[in-house]
Amino acid sequence: MSQQRRDDHGWSPAGVLGPGPYRADPAHGKPPGHPGAAWPWLLLLLAAAAPPRPAAAASEAAACQAPGAPAGPRLRVAVSGARSTEGNVTVTLYGPRRESFLARGGRLARQRIPLAGATAVEACFALAAPGDYALAVYHDENDDRDFNRNPLGLPIEGYGFSNDAPTAFGLPDFDRVRFTLPPGGNRIAVRLRY
Repeated sequence: MSQQRRDDHGWSPAGVLGPGPYRADPAHGKPPGHPGAAWPWLLLLLAAAAPPRPAAAASEAAACQAPGAPAGPRLRVAVSGARSTEGNVTVTLYGPRRESFLARGGRLARQRIPLAGATAVEACFALAAPGDYALAVYHDENDDRDFNRNPLGLPIEGYGFSNDAPTAFGLPDFDRVRFTLPPGGNRIAVRLRY
């Protein structure tokens, strides 16, 4: 492949992981002592003190029942098989264009759902119309918003695709992950692999 494509969290057809668009550090790039440097820690403390809420319910309410959400079909995505309860599960939705699948900027929508003590989550996408779509999912276990790989390029975080598309010899082809969402909506199950 002469040109490498990478989406927003490091997937690439050739298996090359580049730097993600966001590298989390406590100060978000601010020097120690900067007034804004303490805010992320304060927010973490407040979040830890808040009562836990089910990740699936929070995601569904936010995306599928929010005022102004499209009135079209709902795509519910049940993700299971996380090996730990750390981090989040990132669910990325792609449309019908083959060239957009796993390409940087090619996604239609993305949700990051905290595992919050569970090994399974559910996402819900409110879509404008039925049609062909594809899903890529990964367990962002260290919560760095990047799909991490080892020095050999092999995944170290869990991943999965719609239709449970096989990945024995690299990333699946778009035709293997594409599915048709009917006007009434649908529920898709994705099992994470490690």
